Amino acid sequence: MLSIKQENRLESYKSILVNLGERQRNCLEGLVELGGKATANQLARYLLNKGIIPFYNTNFTNPRLIELERDGIVKVIGKVKDELSGRKCSIYKLTSQI
Repeated sequence: MLSIKQENRLESYKSILVNLGERQRNCLEGLVELGGKATANQLARYLLNKGIIPFYNTNFTNPRLIELERDGIVKVIGKVKDELSGRKCSIYKLTSQI
């Protein structure tokens, strides 16, 4: 049984999904599956492994994360060196809105 807080979050999550495009929805669902925070690179690798995107390219995730950030659904909480590319990447986290 879900607590009231969990029910409210689930209701909020479902209401947001209705208004998102497919790639935004994929990114949001991927962030949820990855524990609520990830870099665009981590998210692209996750979506590739799930068969959602045809090849690894952060152009599938970066623009969508920027749109989700603009809409207040995710926020940048820091940066980290990517384990494969060695480049610094922003870490995106779901906001308390969800």
